[in-house]
Amino acid sequence: MKEFKGITFAVVCALLCTPVWAGQQASPVKIGFLYPMTGAQAAVGREALRGAQIAADIVNENGGIWNGRKIEFVVGDANNTDAAKTETERLCTVEKVKIILGVYASNLAFVAHPVANKYGVFFWESNAIAP
Repeated sequence: MKEFKGITFAVVCALLCTPVWAGQQASPVKIGFLYPMTGAQAAVGREALRGAQIAADIVNENGGIWNGRKIEFVVGDANNTDAAKTETERLCTVEKVKIILGVYASNLAFVAHPVANKYGVFFWESNAIAP
């Protein structure tokens, strides 16, 4: 469970450090969330999403970020290396996210990071540990 606290803390720190201007409503800030949501590691992905959503809910309930914008996660299912690559591509090109949180496993990170980098999207690796 310790690794899930890290993503919650990371999201809260990154988002709470941004100034808020109350009274202005704007479109949500879409953040890509790329974890295994199906398959053998789905429990890890679901728990990571639950932790990140709790952090986002706290920020949203306290006025949001960047001119009061709310945080909205766009979820991608990286249950294998092919899915990690295609879901990263989708989050970058279709969903137009500028930040992706993920992916839990080093083998998934190895294929997702280059795709995000290709589109200039910040990829916040929360758990993979391979050198």
